[in-house]
Amino acid sequence: MNKIIAGILSLLLICALILAIVFALNFSTIKEFSNSLISLTDQNHDSENIIFDFNNVDIFINSTKKLADNKIIKSFLKPEQREFIEAINKVIPEFQTVLNEIIVDEQKWIVIYQNSNEIRPTGGFMGSYSIIEINKGKLISINTEDIYDADGQFTGYFQAPSGVSKYLSSGKGLRLPDANWHVDTTKSAEQILPFYALGNKTNIKGIVFVNLDFAKKLIKFIGPINLPDYNTIITENNIDEVLRSRRDDFFPGSTQKKHMLSQLLTKVRIHILSLNPEMIIRLSNLITDEIQNHNLQFYSINDQIDQVFDKYQMRQEVELKNNTDYIYLVESNVGINKANKLINREVQLKKEDNSLKVSINLTNNNEKPTQSKLSQLTEIVDNHNASDEARVNNHLAYINYQRVLVPQEWELNSINYQNNEIFEYDNEIVEVGNDKFQQIGFLITLLEEESSDLNLSFTTNSQNDSIYIQHQPGLPATKYILEYNQNKQEYTLENNQIINYP
Repeated sequence: MNKIIAGILSLLLICALILAIVFALNFSTIKEFSNSLISLTDQNHDSENIIFDFNNVDIFINSTKKLADNKIIKSFLKPEQREFIEAINKVIPEFQTVLNEIIVDEQKWIVIYQNSNEIRPTGGFMGSYSIIEINKGKLISINTEDIYDADGQFTGYFQAPSGVSKYLSSGKGLRLPDANWHVDTTKSAEQILPFYALGNKTNIKGIVFVNLDFAKKLIKFIGPINLPDYNTIITENNIDEVLRSRRDDFFPGSTQKKHMLSQLLTKVRIHILSLNPEMIIRLSNLITDEIQNHNLQFYSINDQIDQVFDKYQMRQEVELKNNTDYIYLVESNVGINKANKLINREVQLKKEDNSLKVSINLTNNNEKPTQSKLSQLTEIVDNHNASDEARVNNHLAYINYQRVLVPQEWELNSINYQNNEIFEYDNEIVEVGNDKFQQIGFLITLLEEESSDLNLSFTTNSQNDSIYIQHQPGLPATKYILEYNQNKQEYTLENNQIINYP
């Protein structure tokens, strides 16, 4: 018996020795990966002018590929670490393509901060932006400005689209603060860039759209940010105030808001650079989710880069799917306020043999104001649906230019709001890529502490068993109720989905 036990112990010792040797032989791979991950957040650069070096990303990619190919080492990793490495390994070819284009020359990117409390098609009102300057892969400057700074440098004229021309432009055409008006983010980006080019901001290669919801989640992840100059601690609950931008608050030469935002970005960068490798992995997972929900969106004029953005659906693109119905509900706050913070919505889609009925319940949970001075909302002209009561100071009435996108061949039967039929609406064909959509737009107003139903009826002549629902960036998760043949099913949508009728 003693010989058997001795033999087993000897065998276990040999196995342990073999594993130790194997692990030691592969330790250099682990060390290389760990060092490359740490280098991504290394604050020690040869030059104090370098904020971030994308060349370190190239080193990280190569070490990740080696680790992903090493099955022995992967077996020792935690599940989330293994998933992180495998996810990166899948996109390395495209990642390398983007990186190669970034490190070759000098270029600038615009990061636009969108406040979803004032909802617009791509995610929110564009209150502020940063211009990021990259020189051969080295990020050397981040300059933050109010959106009206850039708008003030633009001296050209663009024809305002439907909705903007009636309720926002005051006869001055399309301006930069409203340029993210198109329902397709690519089309909005293509409309935004000329404003910067004609405002003497050149060599811009692309845009990153950052929604308020991502900013909240990021602050929650890294922790509160102290801004001693403003005696303020930024949290997920007050970050929207930093991004806040009101036309009546703005005046040329004002620097407080952009200085405060610049300080916030600097502190956020420092916090991120102090994260350990495990926290970096968790942050990457957060960013991936936010891209999927289009709270982060990307566009580039560089075809090589933009093809990658397009392949991985890194922005909202309106599109039809084969053998499915389609609907996209797009809200635009034209009340020049931040009412959307407390607006709730619920959508019901009732399919019949040859028709679809759309019902949207909207609730305004904002409290009624205590004052009643006339406000700057008088910019809104020819407003047949908004009452005089909605045009008062401190009001958070929701004045919404609602758009509904459906397939081109569907026939609109009626629009009813607050038990009144709407006869005045815009109806146009929107073409994106090879797809054509019918876009119906109209104004509705909902006062504080009120709830109302919007109902639309379409003749579809469709026999499809499913519907593709696109979810607007910047809106919270939305409850949808699908009904067909007396059967109902509830869904909560945070992103685009194809759903089978019940």
